[in-house]
Parts: sequence; C-alpha cells; structure tokens
Amino acid sequence: MPGKGGYWLIGQVRALPPERGGSTPAAALSAHTGPEHRASLLRAEKENKVSSIDEIKRTTPPRTTNGTQWEVQLCAIPSREWLELFKLAGEASPTAGPQRVVFDRDALSFKSDEERVEQWIQSIDKWIASTNARYARQVESASRERAVREDAETKERERITRLNDRFKNL
Repeated sequence: MPGKGGYWLIGQVRALPPERGGSTPAAALSAHTGPEHRASLLRAEKENKVSSIDEIKRTTPPRTTNGTQWEVQLCAIPSREWLELFKLAGEASPTAGPQRVVFDRDALSFKSDEERVEQWIQSIDKWIASTNARYARQVESASRERAVREDAETKERERITRLNDRFKNL
C-alpha cells in the first residue's frame, strides 16, 4: 500500500459498521520496529486500532539436543533495537554473559554444561527484564520527543496560517 500502512488499513476496517466488517478480527504487522516508528504504533493502540506485544518474555524452559547447546523460546521476535539493548544488559559472570546469547528469530540459545543451566536461565530472565525496562523508557522518550516535535510543527503551521490570513488583502 504505497503511502499507506497496516495501521491505516486497520483503522479503515475498524471504522466500518459491524455489519460491513468493522468487527472483523485483523492484525497489522510492520517491519518498522525502531523507537521512531513505535510512536505511530502507540497512537494506533490508543485509537483501539491495534495491539502490540509490550515485552519480550521467555515462554519455555531450556531444551537441549546434545547437553551443551540450550535453547528457549520467546513470546515474539525482538526488534533490532531491543537486541542491541540486550547485549548491554546486566553483568556477565565468568560462565554467563548477554554477549554470549545467540538469537534466532523468536528463540535464544546459549552453550552451557548442565550444572550451570539454572544460573544461565536466572541471568537470562534478569537480562530480559532489564532490557524490557530500558526499551520501554527508550520508546517512551522517542514518543515524547515526537509529540513535542508534532506540537511545534502544528503551532508553526497555525502561525503561518495566521500570517497569511493577516496579509491576504494586501
């Protein structure tokens, strides 16, 4: 949809009366996952057009096929920005560190002997919680900045309109 997006489409569907499809279950997906795009998602959520996954969470216990490579499933595919924050999350120990976690779509894996798996999972859960909190702050900050910028742009447009109205008869 050149010039339009999934949020726009969902808004159009939601605006229809129920008998014309306005209550049809629908989802909008976006490849735009950065903080600068999150503001449009938050606006769409407030208008009840879409919902989103707010946090990344571990959904399975660790599983292994060889006793040294472990994997856990996540509730969603983390954004690139979230992954960058994760790599900076928390303290590393001699055996577990966020930089040693490998992400593959909605799963993460790590190497560990069975004696240290519990320590890894505890650390991973802490790192995920820390990353979720930092990401939420980053998104909120980007949203505030965008709101301030949009407010300033609106005021400037209003000022220009007033100027044009003031001098339209000259």
